[in-house]
Amino acid sequence: MSVTKLEVSERTAVGSNATARIRREGGVPGVLYGLGRDTRILQFQRATFDAFLRDGARLVDLHLGGKSQPAFLKDLQFDPVSHEVLHADFLRVDLEEKLTLRVPLTFTGIAKGQTAGGRVDAVTNELEVECLPDNIPEEISVSVLELDIGDTWHASDLDLPKGVKPITPDEPVVTCAVVTEEEAEGEAEDAEGGDAPAEPEVMTRKEESEGE
Repeated sequence: MSVTKLEVSERTAVGSNATARIRREGGVPGVLYGLGRDTRILQFQRATFDAFLRDGARLVDLHLGGKSQPAFLKDLQFDPVSHEVLHADFLRVDLEEKLTLRVPLTFTGIAKGQTAGGRVDAVTNELEVECLPDNIPEEISVSVLELDIGDTWHASDLDLPKGVKPITPDEPVVTCAVVTEEEAEGEAEDAEGGDAPAEPEVMTRKEESEGE
């Protein structure tokens, strides 16, 4: 995973009024914690922060007061209406110390079992893994081409990036099963009804919680 440099400044005012003012002035409030050190209250320029998010990176080199600190984007809070970032949490990291985190899964290809009339079901859309900060994958791609009817692939069956290990190797990830007549009829009725599939949510959006 690439490391992005991000300029940040420390803020002294806390509370809902202070953070609201920061947002009005084009900033994003945040915090930095971890490695047994004191929590630092931060703020970012929104344009710079939004550019960082567009890069898709989660490992960042925070530049604060003439010093740099490797950190991991731990959590984001979004406005439930505008979806604008309200707050960012960063976790200090030691580049020599492994992290445990959940990484999104993407499934590609048409499974062998699907061609034979089966149905592919993703058991999970993310996988908990352990790796060094420099090895954090932005996502894990899973090709299901060889998945056959009756197969269940577990975390240990996946071709993971170098240096990345699953926390629970026997965790089921994706299956392929025979489609029963009832299920086939139900799918046909749904198709006739014209209901649009729900858009998948790629990042958890949480309502603002001002406790700092």
